[in-house]
Amino acid sequence: MRRTTLAACAAAALVTGGAAQERPAHLTAYKAYTEAREANDAEAARAHAEAAWRAGEAELGTHETTAILAQNYLLEVIWADPEAAREAAARALALGREGLGLTNLTLAELEVADAYAAAAADPKDRDARGRLYAALAAEGESGAASMDLAVRAARQGAYIASDAGEHEAAYAIATRAARRLEGAEGIPVNVVGVAQLQRIAAMLSEDGRWRPEGEAGKGPSLRWERRVRDAHVLADATVGLFPPQDGLDAIDPILALAYAWRGIIGSIEHAYDIRGPEGWTFDGRGAASEGTGPLVARTGADGEPLACQVEWTSRDMTYPAAARRKGYLGGVLLGYHLTDEGAVRDARVLAEVPAERFGETVLEQVEDWRAVTEGVDPACLRDLTVSVNFTIR
Repeated sequence: MRRTTLAACAAAALVTGGAAQERPAHLTAYKAYTEAREANDAEAARAHAEAAWRAGEAELGTHETTAILAQNYLLEVIWADPEAAREAAARALALGREGLGLTNLTLAELEVADAYAAAAADPKDRDARGRLYAALAAEGESGAASMDLAVRAARQGAYIASDAGEHEAAYAIATRAARRLEGAEGIPVNVVGVAQLQRIAAMLSEDGRWRPEGEAGKGPSLRWERRVRDAHVLADATVGLFPPQDGLDAIDPILALAYAWRGIIGSIEHAYDIRGPEGWTFDGRGAASEGTGPLVARTGADGEPLACQVEWTSRDMTYPAAARRKGYLGGVLLGYHLTDEGAVRDARVLAEVPAERFGETVLEQVEDWRAVTEGVDPACLRDLTVSVNFTIR
């Protein structure tokens, strides 16, 4: 979804005069830039993009081509090095406000890019974060088609807000992003899934914790029942975005993460006395939980869908003592195969929330699981998954 940079070549050609003139430095650098991109040489592309922009500034000054060249360099560096992008973002925005370069990026997108570069370079700057939130809101309300820059800035902006403990801002950003992506053509489902999971994370966070705390002696906050219910809707809807997967190695990581979040939601739901809603707005637009099929598609010898049921003789899972002392909740999606004798093999953690907290425990304990495999279709012994939830009671 990235915008093309060919506009720069066309614009530059208008200011170079006849073929007999010496080739301008900005055109030479731009040609090297496009060649580096075609060769997938990111480091060279970044260097040549900056050289083309700097040369355009020197040779053309305030000009359409300069604006395009500034945007090219901005797009090369903004995600990997937002500090390096700040000058180009500010310059591209200033030129955009003069009506230059707007065939490539809209003025609203340039506002987002400038605000994102500042906030990402210094996430502790409250004013920069506020400007980013405002720019994302304005761009989201512009009615423009969802483009890569705006979508990625929203995704990263939600992370910035969450890290700063501004969870309602994170929720608002992720919600707008998800709304704009709904039904849009050519948008990968995992991009939509990321926005939905960010909404869940923000919805269930309070001061960076998932453990709802009420006033002293009064138990958990009353608003949690509604939050948990709405989170269930979003998690199920996210899972429903994806078709059945072709095998463990092909499972989309965002789908796996959605299953892990389902575990977290279930753990929260059963861990505390959740009594009623209070002060939380959810604009789920009446979405309903969608039924989902098996995570991995299986077919029998006749080519028909196969329903697999395996009886277990041993399938225990113990909450680790170290985590219990700290009161952690957790959700883990595990993938594995079964041997003909019913032992677990090739177990792997497909996703876990929180990261790197319960996965190792799960892998250690599934080594002792045993299943009855007599009479079970061989296809039912491969590409199995299970969600393991850890709950404090």
